[in-house]
Amino acid sequence: VSTRESCEAAAERIRQSPVAGLAPCFSVTNDTLAALWSARVPLPAIVLVAGTGSHCLGVSQTGRTARALGLEYLLSDDGGAFGIGLQALRAVVRACDGRGPRTQLIAMVAQALGASNLADIFRHVYAFPSIKTNIAALAPLADRAATGGDPVALEILRSAAKSLMSAIEAVAEDLGLAKSRFGLVLLGGVFHHSTLIRESILEALGVRYPLATPHLLETDGSVGAALMALENVEIDVWSPYERPIVSDDPGPSSEEGGR
Repeated sequence: VSTRESCEAAAERIRQSPVAGLAPCFSVTNDTLAALWSARVPLPAIVLVAGTGSHCLGVSQTGRTARALGLEYLLSDDGGAFGIGLQALRAVVRACDGRGPRTQLIAMVAQALGASNLADIFRHVYAFPSIKTNIAALAPLADRAATGGDPVALEILRSAAKSLMSAIEAVAEDLGLAKSRFGLVLLGGVFHHSTLIRESILEALGVRYPLATPHLLETDGSVGAALMALENVEIDVWSPYERPIVSDDPGPSSEEGGR
């Protein structure tokens, strides 16, 4: 969930479902916050998620939060697998209709979709029951092509890395962390599967924020969600860790500006 409205809507669906009888006490928040608890890094810290979508959450030493990205695939999932997969598809279309350079992605996408022409690609894409997840599934093709030296795929991944780095910069500047020590938690399939994006982020981080400490999270937000649940029933799970944050505003309401 990325806004208060979506948080309340999700909570209401839970209250009206059979699950409510099993868990009468629950809370709903963004999975990026759960990832921060999973990492168990001291504050200040920034969490950057690049999975199917993308989201960046920062928390200051005092618990103030700032966000970038995270408003779903039509607005701001830049750098996530959907964005990469979509750019791969668009590169194929541009190449096939003469607006762009030839690329290894043409054969890769055709094989993945079982397509032999643009009309087939069109039918496959718009027949997807879930456009977001199915287009995101094409992201590894861009990484394979880039590894093979394809310049179009390389540019797609470099653009994704630049988008993700801009989110870190926006959050770090908002929280005044430019000259501070902070932890950067990287989470999601994009970081695990794309060496180019991961190394690009780490290289840019070292130049822009030399005091930052990166952490590649091997688990997912479910561990953090479990820790948050234990905290809510007053079970101390933090020794010897520093407890990161108690709770978080899920995001701006529709009438508010900013992050």
